[in-house]
Amino acid sequence: MKREARGRLIKDVILAVVAWLIFGLLLSSIGELGGVGFIVSIFLAGVPFGWRWMSKIFVALSFTTIMIKLILSMVLGWLAIFVVLIKDVIDYLSAEY
Repeated sequence: MKREARGRLIKDVILAVVAWLIFGLLLSSIGELGGVGFIVSIFLAGVPFGWRWMSKIFVALSFTTIMIKLILSMVLGWLAIFVVLIKDVIDYLSAEY
């Protein structure tokens, strides 16, 4: 149980950091965003976590529903990234061997 919680925590932290770095580097190449690029990169780094939340609600079968799901993932992603990471830490700390 503790091993599974640790693996999930590590996987989610790596996903968040890699997504944040990728979007941060892409947005820093624009140059005109300045400090706003950091906030936007955190917003975009939450897309995989928001997509995971949206997958629990509905399945995207057409191009239109995929776009709706992507937009909702972007909107909810900034919240989802923090909620998922906090939940993973709590699960890891409360898990028994």
